[in-house]
Amino acid sequence: MELLDRLAKEDPAIGKAKQVLEQMASNPRERELYELRRKAILDRNSALFEAKTEGKLEGKFETARAALLKGADVEFVAEITGLSLDEVQKLKAE
Repeated sequence: MELLDRLAKEDPAIGKAKQVLEQMASNPRERELYELRRKAILDRNSALFEAKTEGKLEGKFETARAALLKGADVEFVAEITGLSLDEVQKLKAE
């Protein structure tokens, strides 16, 4: 707390943030709104991360399909894409 007080004196933005935090902590409704905003932000970040992960996985499948169409070996395609042999074999069968 001592460090926060010192920083608040040195930087007006930190001082303002400290003031808002103290106000929020003393008001149950403010605290509830903060928690709801925080949850919404975390949910959004999680959805963005999931979409990015799915996009990367789809990219691996596209690369595997292209390599298979060019005649690449299933084991080689699995190695370069990081997909399992089973996943690559299913792609080849399509």
